[in-house]
Amino acid sequence: MLVNEARYLSLVDNKYGLDLQVPGSAIMTSFGLDVLALWSDAIGLAVFCGAFLILGYLALFFLLVEKR
Repeated sequence: MLVNEARYLSLVDNKYGLDLQVPGSAIMTSFGLDVLALWSDAIGLAVFCGAFLILGYLALFFLLVEKR
């Protein structure tokens, strides 16, 4: 989500009478985030979501069995 929000962001800071403009992609790169990895991150998130949905279903199926 950070890549999507801050990729085209430009941060402006006024220090000592100078306006410094730093692009958001440069800041994310300095933290080790890959700006171009949006789709691989989205696919990974979808895989995690699907896996946890399946695990939750299996846990409910086996742990909450109705006993008669």
